[in-house]
Amino acid sequence: MISVTIPDSVTSIGEFAFSGCRSMKAIDIGIMNSSFSSVDGVLYNKSQTTLIQCPGGYKGHYSIPDTVIDIGDSAFSGCKTLTSVTIGDSVTHIGDSAFNNCSDLASVTIPDSVTSIGGSAFYLCFNHRSSTIGYGGTCIGVWAFGGCGWGSGGARGG
Repeated sequence: MISVTIPDSVTSIGEFAFSGCRSMKAIDIGIMNSSFSSVDGVLYNKSQTTLIQCPGGYKGHYSIPDTVIDIGDSAFSGCKTLTSVTIGDSVTHIGDSAFNNCSDLASVTIPDSVTSIGGSAFYLCFNHRSSTIGYGGTCIGVWAFGGCGWGSGGARGG
């Protein structure tokens, strides 16, 4: 298993720091790190209210925990073997390009708590067959579901 361990001394991680790491299965954090945490190899801020990065080699279904309020920009971008996602009821924001180019992503459940979906959030999710979007949404960004290749499916209200 390919993984990276972030030492306790790291307090900042730049956007796209792990971009293109499709073989990476886990991002581990030193137990005394004051800025970040990791659950099952997924990177969060210390309080686990922001999901920062899912490793590019993550496979199958992922359930975002109820502690998460914000799915950060590009958090799952390029996770080509991610097949489905259930978003916890506390999430209010899905960042720009959050699931961009997740080519095996077939379904997403977006709860009523989500009020904004960033631009290109699900762009180029070629296998995306359905999304259930709750009624809480007030803003869906440009190209949020662009290039998904929906044939007979599509986004539908929950």
